[in-house]
Amino acid sequence: MISEVYEILLQGNTSRVMRSTMLSQIQQQHNAVEKLLGYLFDTTSKVQFLASIILDDWLMNEADLLDKYIDSFIEQLPKVKDESTKRLASKMALFLVKKRKDKLYHVNEESLFNQSLEWLTQNSKVATEANAIQIVTQLCEQYPQGAFIVTELIEVKYAEKTPAYQSSAKKLLHKVNKLKAKQIAV
Repeated sequence: MISEVYEILLQGNTSRVMRSTMLSQIQQQHNAVEKLLGYLFDTTSKVQFLASIILDDWLMNEADLLDKYIDSFIEQLPKVKDESTKRLASKMALFLVKKRKDKLYHVNEESLFNQSLEWLTQNSKVATEANAIQIVTQLCEQYPQGAFIVTELIEVKYAEKTPAYQSSAKKLLHKVNKLKAKQIAV
């Protein structure tokens, strides 16, 4: 049985006006967040990308939207292969690390850190890589050895990357260099 959420997404497009209309309609549906997450992580769904857009829009307006789904969201991130959807999923993951960190357990942070490493080694698009770098920057103090590896990877790719990538990379490199200096001082 096709859900009302699916029907709404199927009829929509990515324009700001249409997204706003879809979001208001979807917010009125029963289990809307669960359904959107289901479509986001269903790689065969025709509405995967639109589900990611609506979920991202909703999350930006309602910070606690994913709180009770954090474990499931993080666990399913590796399923997302479509680059446009991956960009938004990585943006939502970054949001969790920045704005909902108090809701993350150590295992969540470790999974997000590892997922970021995967995004950086898969030659993802620049927005996904920039989000991954920002996640690593947020978590580098908990995972300094992993951060050192990421910085080596970044240094190799740095010159050929876009300004958006380089901007995120500079912040990480600066923070990791401070961590290295602390370790040497101890």
